[in-house]
Amino acid sequence: MKKTILSLVATLCFTYATAGNIVGKWKVNHLQEEKVSSRLNAVSILGDANEIEFKLNGKFFANDTVYGTYKLVGDRLVLTRDQAFVNLFMDNVVTDQALVASLSDKGGPDAAADVLIESEAGAGNGAVATRQDDAITPEVVSELKALAEVAYANDTLSSQFGQRGNTLLLTNDDESLYFELQRLGTMAENLSEDRTIVGSKWKMNVAGLYTKTLNFGNDGILRETQIGGMGTRMDNTSYVVEKDHITIHRAGGHETYRWIMPTANKLMLIDAKGVTLITNE
Repeated sequence: MKKTILSLVATLCFTYATAGNIVGKWKVNHLQEEKVSSRLNAVSILGDANEIEFKLNGKFFANDTVYGTYKLVGDRLVLTRDQAFVNLFMDNVVTDQALVASLSDKGGPDAAADVLIESEAGAGNGAVATRQDDAITPEVVSELKALAEVAYANDTLSSQFGQRGNTLLLTNDDESLYFELQRLGTMAENLSEDRTIVGSKWKMNVAGLYTKTLNFGNDGILRETQIGGMGTRMDNTSYVVEKDHITIHRAGGHETYRWIMPTANKLMLIDAKGVTLITNE
C-alpha cells in the first residue's frame, strides 16, 4: 500500500512538472534576437530581460523588476503588466526629449524599436533621461504612443514544454517572435526529442517571390526545388544531423542550424541571424 502511494505521488509530480509547472526562475534566450522585424515585439512580453521568475502567487519578475501577473491556461501563457509600470513606460516614451530626438534623427522602424527598447530599460529602473533635444511634436507623440500600444499588445503566448519540463518555448500569435526559457540549475533538453528531420519534406514561400520545397532524404541528401523568380532551380546537397543540429554542405562552405519542430508540420531552423520558420501545411 505504502509503495503504491509513493508511486502515485511520484507519477503526479512528474505529470505536474511536464504538463506546465512554470513556477521558478528561468534563463531567457530570445531566438529572434538578430531579426530586425522582431525588435519592436521584443519590447513587449519580456523586454530585453535575460532572466524571468514566475512566483507561486501569480506574479512575474523580469531581471528582478516586478512586471505584473501571469496565468497558464492550457498551452497559452498570458502575461498582464502592472498598470503603474505601463504608465511609467508610456510617460517616458512621450515626454523624454532624448528618445524623441533619437527617433527624429534616425527615422524608420529600426529607430522606433531602439527608442522603445531604451525607454523600456529606463522604465524598468524607474529612471528618466534628462537630456534636452528637439521639441516634441504632436506627430511624434502620436507615433510613439502607437508603437507603445503595439508593443504591449503581444503579451499572450503559445507555450511548449520539453518532456522534463525544464525547457519552455514561447511563441507569439503571428509567429514572428520566439523565446526559449530554460529553468535555472537544469540541463538543456531537446524540444523535438520525439521527432526527426530525416526523411521529412517541407514547403516554404519566400516573401511571395518564389516557393521552395526541401526534402531531407534518408540517404543524407537534401533535395531543394525552387519555383518562381528566375524559373525552376533544383539542387542536391548533403546534410548531416547530430541530435538537434543540422549541417548543410553547399558549394563553397556549409551552414549549421539548430532545429526545433514545435509541431509535426512546423520546423524552425535557428542560427545567429534568428529563426527561419518552414511549414509543410
